[in-house]
Amino acid sequence: MAISGDGGTTWSALTSTTNLLNPLVLTSSFTNRVVDISAYAGSNIVLRFNFDTIDAGANTFEGWYVDDVNVTATTAAVAITPTNTGSFINGVWAGNVAVLEAATNMYLVATDSLGRSGSSSPFQVVSNSVITQVTLLPGGSIQITLAGSSGDIYRVLGSTNLLNWQTIASVTNVTGTVQFTDPGATNYHRRFYRPVMP
Repeated sequence: MAISGDGGTTWSALTSTTNLLNPLVLTSSFTNRVVDISAYAGSNIVLRFNFDTIDAGANTFEGWYVDDVNVTATTAAVAITPTNTGSFINGVWAGNVAVLEAATNMYLVATDSLGRSGSSSPFQVVSNSVITQVTLLPGGSIQITLAGSSGDIYRVLGSTNLLNWQTIASVTNVTGTVQFTDPGATNYHRRFYRPVMP
């Protein structure tokens, strides 16, 4: 098995029958092979599987079979609380956990002491955005300061009755805090605001 990071121009062996560190062995059943390709992280790769009989003699046996090739990435675990919440009941785990940091393409894995496990579909954890300051500007406009994670994009919603909300702006939090000014606030006797993630 070989890998290329340049579209197939050059190849590096990941494992083979002559590889002393990670040799392939003759077997009559499927065996799992794990190879480390972390050196190619962030690159487009090509994998190839090569079987060479060397010569024209003694080739009356089957070659090899390759099945279920998976390329996966391992990432640092994201903190959650609580870490112990209960056991599986009839093969199902249910519980509530709080994820303590923002993350993308995250999934939750639940395991118990008997070795049973299950995982969720991938999901995104967004940071909490909060309104930290509201200022009445000269002329009656309202300025709102939002705090959250850098890179977050918020829709600022406005309402006069807390029931019907409409998007009045979209702002990007570049530094951790961002300000938004609502010049239309002078058109209302009262107006409520809330930030949401798109």
